[in-house]
Amino acid sequence: MAGAVAVAGAVAISMVAHRAVAQLGSAPALGAGGRRFESDQPDQFGVFCALSPFATRRSQPVASGGMSTQLVIISGASSGIGRSLVETCPYPSPTIIDLSRRGGGAAEHLFADLSTPAGWDTAQATFDSRVAGFEGDRVVFIHNAGTLNPIGFAGDVDQSAYQANVLLNSAAPQILGDAFLRAAAKTTARSDLVLIGSGAATKAYRGWSAYGAGKAASAQWALTVGLEQADQANGSHVWWIAPGLVATSMQADVRMSQEDSFPDVEMFRQLHEDDELEEPGVVAARLWAVLEQDHPNGAILDLRNLDWQPTGA
Repeated sequence: MAGAVAVAGAVAISMVAHRAVAQLGSAPALGAGGRRFESDQPDQFGVFCALSPFATRRSQPVASGGMSTQLVIISGASSGIGRSLVETCPYPSPTIIDLSRRGGGAAEHLFADLSTPAGWDTAQATFDSRVAGFEGDRVVFIHNAGTLNPIGFAGDVDQSAYQANVLLNSAAPQILGDAFLRAAAKTTARSDLVLIGSGAATKAYRGWSAYGAGKAASAQWALTVGLEQADQANGSHVWWIAPGLVATSMQADVRMSQEDSFPDVEMFRQLHEDDELEEPGVVAARLWAVLEQDHPNGAILDLRNLDWQPTGA
């Protein structure tokens, strides 16, 4: 019963949240050489962003007991954007922790299935032990973990898989975000909470109901909590950032979908054929650079809609 209540609550919050991101933008733009930079929703967003010098810089995480002035925690850092965020981290000697099921990258790995309450408990324990009382300069938590699966129509797909999708995409960002804020309030370091968004927050794709609703929910949460944190003397800076269309395994799964479960699949296959997908390392480097910009707390951002300069420019 408790699990059903959690699912229902997360879905209800997700539906309300679509209104919060209705104005994310709609005008595509051209990048260098006339190339279009698109988001998950190919008819929205888009502005060329120059490459950061961080794009080829690989961080060297220190051992958990070592001295570090920056602490970075990334969920889902075993592959894709999350792994590239580890590899392009601009800090000189950060402690980097990966909260995920698989691990395997350069970061310190802590097993956590974030579609389950047990995984949420692991994340909270990590925040309590590593963030609270941290004596360095900066703490960053990037919630990157998410899933499109199961791709298909609500009411048709596997029910347990659909529930797991709702818990990971709708509930986990709020539950982990809340736990991080509680721990961050117990350190004097600057703290940043970043939720990885998606263009699917503002456009309905048949077959992506739980995913799109979850991204909309996380945007509403970031928008509201950012306002709350701005009122705090030592509040965290909250960000919601849509990365765009990125060459990850998630997009590979999209292209393998059947048209009867995802009617827009051919459009995504064509975008891949047209080389419209960005490499994860490029996107990760842009994201790090954006975190050095001055944006309102709770900003709802898309990487291609930003004019920015790399740190130090």
